[in-house]
Amino acid sequence: MKKRKGRLADLQSGLSVLLSRALGRIAAAELPRPVLATTIIAYSLVYGVDLADAVEPTSGFKRLDEFFARRIDPGLRPICADSDALISPVDGTLLGFGNCSREGGKRLEIKGELYDICQLVGRDPGGEEPNPSGGFAVFYLHPRDCHRVQVPADCFLEEVRHIPGARFPVASWFEFCADEIYARNERLVFDFETPGGGRLSLVMVAALGVGNIDSQYSPIALDDKPSTLRFDAPPDLHRGDDLASFRLGSTVVLLWSKAAVDLDENLAPGAVIIGQKLGELRSRHDV
Repeated sequence: MKKRKGRLADLQSGLSVLLSRALGRIAAAELPRPVLATTIIAYSLVYGVDLADAVEPTSGFKRLDEFFARRIDPGLRPICADSDALISPVDGTLLGFGNCSREGGKRLEIKGELYDICQLVGRDPGGEEPNPSGGFAVFYLHPRDCHRVQVPADCFLEEVRHIPGARFPVASWFEFCADEIYARNERLVFDFETPGGGRLSLVMVAALGVGNIDSQYSPIALDDKPSTLRFDAPPDLHRGDDLASFRLGSTVVLLWSKAAVDLDENLAPGAVIIGQKLGELRSRHDV
């Protein structure tokens, strides 16, 4: 069955990239404002978008992709005030979380599939750079959700990596077609260091229609070649700061190094919002 899924996925990979680029061009096209406003209202009715949450009115957008990355009223998304908080970086659904497996290599489980962490984050297994293999949390962004991604904790941004790949749909209905979608799709990976010495990685996984991932911290050209940007002077970021945005729903995987995070004991899979506390950062002196 796995080989059959692999062959089907290989055939669909090129098509998904071409279709995603076409959708990206459509989303980036400037439309007459009345036409765009009508399109946004229709889209919102189909997917259940709460337009009252947005800062801009429907007539305030020039392109559809601006609407996907709309800003949400900050009064409706208060950022947890605890200085050591780990917060949800997105509006979406927390699919799962837990400790990374050490059996057969450093892995994590997403929707019943095991993923090699080095492959997911684009790191050399034998390299000197440590990989964040302590714990993880996976977030799905539905088409109704705001597609902005925020900084998950007070931290320093050390490196950004672009990993080219396919743009398979990440919705559950496509899982029977391809294995290990999250490690095969295009990704943008942000590596952080926390004030306490822990490490975080945030992986933005592209999907059908979301090949365009924008970030002010990444001047990397998102083409078909892997690329890396390392900061000589890492930017000092704060939880809730703007980090990046998708162009129509996808998935974010958050990883952290061993003993770097204590998750809240009442945390459970389900809906989460930007700024919601997921746990607390730990100092290496606490380990």
